[in-house]
Amino acid sequence: TREAIGGKEIVTFDPATGKEEIFAHSLPVGYFQIAPTENYLLYTLSEEGPVERKEIYQVLEPDDRQPGWRERSYIAKYDLATGVMQPVTFGYNNTRALDISADGRYALVMKSEERLTKRPTSLYSVYRIDLESLEAELIVEKEGFINAAQFSPDGSKILVCGSPEAFDGIGKNVKEGQTPNMYDYQLYIIDLANGGQNTQKVSTSTKVVRPITKDFNPNVQQHVWSKFDNQIYFTAENKDLISLY
Repeated sequence: TREAIGGKEIVTFDPATGKEEIFAHSLPVGYFQIAPTENYLLYTLSEEGPVERKEIYQVLEPDDRQPGWRERSYIAKYDLATGVMQPVTFGYNNTRALDISADGRYALVMKSEERLTKRPTSLYSVYRIDLESLEAELIVEKEGFINAAQFSPDGSKILVCGSPEAFDGIGKNVKEGQTPNMYDYQLYIIDLANGGQNTQKVSTSTKVVRPITKDFNPNVQQHVWSKFDNQIYFTAENKDLISLY
């Protein structure tokens, strides 16, 4: 992306020939992902929350004292052909787009909320949203130990990254009574159709989850489910080295 007269533009670049082409121009300001079908952008935007300008005001939680805490992020779909920006999510909770399915129809969206009375204090719910009908399907409900998710190439499964305590500790590999490191990130697969051995229901959802790195020691970092060979590739902290698996 680069700034141009009239706003930000997306430029494609061919490394072999050095040729550039403008893919889209005059784009709205904000963070976005390009749909695999290349016909729309999925934006994560911010909306200012209500601000009480009084001598006495209510502090909803300690972080409410910080500037910008009442701002909320939401998802919107920007159609490249028409220039129409369509809101996809709204409400009190922050939402962010995690991934877009290969056919461009579905978005994987994470909602966050706070619960200060119990560990973990932040809870995350994951939804699959149909961008044609805007119907939302709950995949993971109020899970405190996940941080990312993405579709499999065929869209039938979801790859989730989280700590060993995610999904009621199905990925834990420590002695009874021990608490695993929250930053020892693991990978899990959620089958959107059915389950299998060594699986567990995802909260109140009917989906099931399978831990795939429970007996894998290095700490998972960046990861991708390749559409070219259907393999999962990831980097991991291997003691004081970074390894690719």
